[in-house]
Amino acid sequence: MARASVLIYGLLTSIYAHGTSTQGRSDIASQTVSAIYGEELQLPCTAPHRKHAQTIQWLLKTSSKEQWEQIAVVRGDEKPTAVGHFETQGNGTLLVRSVGIEDEGQFKCQAAKNGSEHHSMTNVAVFKSPSKPELIENYLTFTAGTHSEIGKCITRDGYPVGNITWYKNGKVLLANRNETQIKIHIMKNQNTRLYTIESTLYYTLSKNDINAEFFCEVVYPFQEGSDTQSSEPVKIDVYYPIEHVTIEVDPSNDVIREGDTVILNCTADTNPSPAEYLWEKDGKQLSALGYYRLHAVTKRDEGEYRCTVFDFDFNMRSAVMLIQVKAASGDNNEIEHGGVIPPIAEESHSGDRHGEPKPLNRAGMIIGIIVTLMLVAFFTTIAYYMCYYKEKTEKKPYEDLEERSAMDPGKAAPTAEKVDGEEC
Repeated sequence: MARASVLIYGLLTSIYAHGTSTQGRSDIASQTVSAIYGEELQLPCTAPHRKHAQTIQWLLKTSSKEQWEQIAVVRGDEKPTAVGHFETQGNGTLLVRSVGIEDEGQFKCQAAKNGSEHHSMTNVAVFKSPSKPELIENYLTFTAGTHSEIGKCITRDGYPVGNITWYKNGKVLLANRNETQIKIHIMKNQNTRLYTIESTLYYTLSKNDINAEFFCEVVYPFQEGSDTQSSEPVKIDVYYPIEHVTIEVDPSNDVIREGDTVILNCTADTNPSPAEYLWEKDGKQLSALGYYRLHAVTKRDEGEYRCTVFDFDFNMRSAVMLIQVKAASGDNNEIEHGGVIPPIAEESHSGDRHGEPKPLNRAGMIIGIIVTLMLVAFFTTIAYYMCYYKEKTEKKPYEDLEERSAMDPGKAAPTAEKVDGEEC
């Protein structure tokens, strides 16, 4: 305790002016002392005086509107008297035990003898470091594009009032009434007169703020300068809907041959990871995983593969890839370059996660089949008629020869070889 008193005594910053005097009175210019809340403070009386030769009084004035209040007195050889947590020593020094906010103000030492008075003034400024700031967050996950409350920064029991600053990834955040808003609430304890500061940060987040770190810092006056304390940082996560869906082939060969094993990987630019996947081939559901494996592919595996992704907010988006397989025999009619055709379509929808792709137009398919069958029947009838008419035409000359031979038996029919017509 004695050491603390010596240290505080050493903090005295005295500014002395020439003494001004009137008839039997002189004043010493004031000096300023920094006191720490809750600690002990010693104030020496700098007014000229001699021990046991006069009366020394200590008076306190905490504001310009208040009157001087006597807090201690020493009269000659009498035992010093004091009130409250004040004490005086024989040499006139005032001892303040456990400094409080109520001790901030002007202290006056007045030494009097035989009608002459001498005064010295001491200004006492009290400081109390606040508690370490505490960052209280309501949530650790946010949705991109929304103006959200990131958290509250609270620092308690400080004096005088400090100032709270917010940081994101080590950079100061300044209120701008748009994406960044900061609300301050200051409370004063009526008993201790200490201050509690509460600062609330509102911020509009984007997908780039994933894993961003926020913390707050309190800067408060302390003795002849200032000091700072920082809260523990908090890391947040930002959700955002699906932006892109892609299908990738592994291994990434340009040509897929019969017998190869390939994996189709479906990836989506969204956070968190997709809630659900749906694989389809030519409208038929295949799998609900993030990938689809084709083992020992054949020509039957050719077709249009669609991956549909559902995110946390039940939005969905799709990517389509056309897969073609090259025959192992190397048929010249097969595609020689590229068995994978890049995604040819991408669709996005917002709605129920159970939304299904549009069904195939079965009525149109049936009509197309009927029309095709009718055309086949028509051309088959034409072909049959043409073959029948040709056969009749080729048989007629031989019938004429037979008729003439029957009418004129004396004439021998010429030898001829009948040539069969084309089979129809």
